[in-house]
Amino acid sequence: MLRKSIILDSLWKHKVLITFTISLLIAFQLISNEVFRNRVLYLLKISPFIGSFLSGAFYAHFTTVPVGTVMIFLLTKSINPFFVIFVGALGACLTDFLFFEFFQISIIPEIKLLGKELGRKNPRVFKLWESLRIAERLREPLFVQKVAPLISALIVLSPIPDEIGIFLLSAAKYEIKKFVLYSFILNTIGISLIVFLGNLLV
Repeated sequence: MLRKSIILDSLWKHKVLITFTISLLIAFQLISNEVFRNRVLYLLKISPFIGSFLSGAFYAHFTTVPVGTVMIFLLTKSINPFFVIFVGALGACLTDFLFFEFFQISIIPEIKLLGKELGRKNPRVFKLWESLRIAERLREPLFVQKVAPLISALIVLSPIPDEIGIFLLSAAKYEIKKFVLYSFILNTIGISLIVFLGNLLV
């Protein structure tokens, strides 16, 4: 019983790495195993909209990006690429929006609470926290309108996990309407690049 508990604790501790590894293995199977690939494609093509939407949703999350990328590429071989790009971007946008809300509602308040609790226990930490005033700095008009979107765009278009860029915009209290449009445009660009590069390589 104790051993089982230790194993479960270890799995939970490394859940992100484990999920990412599983995602890589599935992506590899999609590329190398024709039987597995055809079965997955058959399921995805039952409803092209759902298949493209799920592919985009997987693409937007760090741990499932390998599967999402391969699914997008495979779908464009049998479905109109522009349809896959558009619907995939909608799926990715939904994933980004959920993370944006999650960070704003749960994570950021917890970080603030942790800072205050540490400050009560250690006056030096409190002084440092107050001097930095990170939350207020992130919400300065120049940062919110210019700096945060630029940094986030570079993060989303780079190999760095999108969640970092989303967290930055969430902490800056970026407008939800602008964020959704911003996310859709960037994901459209990202998915278009996958399709374009995939066609060049194959």
